[in-house]
Amino acid sequence: MILTITLNAAIDKTYTIGGFHAGGNFRPSEMHALAGGKGLNVSRAARALGCQVTATGFVGGHNGAFIEDGVKEMGVRPEFVYVDGESRICIAVLDPQGGTTTEIWEKGPTISSVACDEFMDKLNDLTEQANVVTASGSLPQGVADTIYADIAVLCRRLEKPFILDTSGQALAEGIKGKPTMIKPNVHELEALLQKNITDDDEIISAAEEIAQNGIDIIAVSMGEKGSLVWAYGLVYKVKAPYVEVVDAVGSGDSMVAGYAAGIEMGYSAKDMIRLGAACATANVLTYGAGTIEPDTVQRFFSQLEIYDIKR
Repeated sequence: MILTITLNAAIDKTYTIGGFHAGGNFRPSEMHALAGGKGLNVSRAARALGCQVTATGFVGGHNGAFIEDGVKEMGVRPEFVYVDGESRICIAVLDPQGGTTTEIWEKGPTISSVACDEFMDKLNDLTEQANVVTASGSLPQGVADTIYADIAVLCRRLEKPFILDTSGQALAEGIKGKPTMIKPNVHELEALLQKNITDDDEIISAAEEIAQNGIDIIAVSMGEKGSLVWAYGLVYKVKAPYVEVVDAVGSGDSMVAGYAAGIEMGYSAKDMIRLGAACATANVLTYGAGTIEPDTVQRFFSQLEIYDIKR
């Protein structure tokens, strides 16, 4: 079982509006509403791969009930802690004419210390049942920046692989707990190390520097350029195939799902990386973050080019 953690769950609404611009009045040609937040996108993609998935985190109010219902519809077991207030709504406006995506993210509810304690107690039990644990996304108000480090320590104590995908201070604190894997993009890597990164060699050097914290896998996503991965002391480059992008939102979350599934199924490092990249690529071909087709994933898995980089 893969356990996904979404501390700041949301209803993700995507509107398709051709010619979108500030100050106008529009009727969307399409609208999709899904249970979201980065961790639930991971849940959706992992379930599409055939994995058994449990989702935990915080939800609240009518929005929280919508999210929990959506998780059940995915075929994922919900194990949320309910809190006061309403879970957030996050809006993405896709403009196919201009090729732009405009996003609006609510903050969500403030989490009490009592709810945090309840969550950590629940998490201990759920982690014992899991084969792999993932945690993704921003922290809600009221939650300490150190919570991802605490989760990493828990996973190490229970000998469970832990994948962390976050940014900013939550990432800086989280790596102190020694997660098994992190998945920053280049901008997040720059913010973490407080330096500019301009080429592949600098990405690899940055990953090696972070790995000294005791992290086994650092997968640096580079969008249409693919990814660079430091894994167990070796470096790999993934070349992304050219595809017509329908909706890129959630590609990184699908990548995390692929890595988690690869770890659970005992894949080699190279095949784990290949599966993660195949899931990320498949994600852009459909609407809905984490929405992937298994046949498409398999096709990209067999086609993707991965290079060993000698250091």
